[in-house]
Amino acid sequence: MKKFRLLSWLCVLIALLLSHFMCINVSFNYARMLCQIEHAGASAPASIAFFSAIPYLIVIVLFAVSAAFIYRKSKK
Repeated sequence: MKKFRLLSWLCVLIALLLSHFMCINVSFNYARMLCQIEHAGASAPASIAFFSAIPYLIVIVLFAVSAAFIYRKSKK
């Protein structure tokens, strides 16, 4: 049972790390896109950078759900 709790906390930790990496990645892409629009003449809007958050969000939700599932299983 202790192994399952440890595994659930590990899933939570991975989800938190991924959320931080997502914020870093999206903000970098947004700033880079603004610079490309300003100096290189890119035609796409800067908000296109937020599409890079979609894979992160999917994996974060999967880890959060699996952590909740494992934690509930460890209580039984």
